[in-house]
Amino acid sequence: MTKSELKRSELIDRLIINYKTTENVGKLDNIVLELEEHQIKGIISKAGILGREKHGFLWEQIESIGKDSIIVHYDQEMEIQLAEWGTFLIGAEVWSDSGNKAGKIVDYVISKETGKVINYLFGSNGWRGIRDGIYSLAPEDVINITNKRIIADNQAVENPPQYTDGLAQTLGKVKGFIKDDYEQTLQDLRLKSKEKNEDESSSISTEKEGDS
Repeated sequence: MTKSELKRSELIDRLIINYKTTENVGKLDNIVLELEEHQIKGIISKAGILGREKHGFLWEQIESIGKDSIIVHYDQEMEIQLAEWGTFLIGAEVWSDSGNKAGKIVDYVISKETGKVINYLFGSNGWRGIRDGIYSLAPEDVINITNKRIIADNQAVENPPQYTDGLAQTLGKVKGFIKDDYEQTLQDLRLKSKEKNEDESSSISTEKEGDS
């Protein structure tokens, strides 16, 4: 992915800030899609006890999406009727137009500049020998789409490209793993050294008691 691309899962629980007052509105609870357009319609925030306080913001109200927060223009007069929203797509089944189930939507990649869906990501159920993993489905290969089910071109579903994070993200994960492994190794060595010293001290004490 490029810097202008984000996965839905990366945005969930991201802080939302009121552009005008700088107040904390809450955290991102969900993203609502305009399915036929493959476009973000808006976002829903959560706040308060158990996240029960909800607010909706249209895509046009989003000022910017940063690494740590989402800046929005909050206007109570433009408050969205959340009861009308319900198109979240996660968990929707992916089918080929030949009638075969390929998996379920687990995530999607969006452009943070336009709000357009760049790729839908689905988990394979092993259909037609496709290995377990996460695969990409381009919006242009989608024939019909609802909140429950996607029907896509058979060729696109039968031979989907496997989704992988960008090289920088992959290297970052490897670097993090090496660091964690190194720190764990140091802890293990310190523990073994401590146990060895305690054993030696105990042995010396026993010898002294025997001599006396």
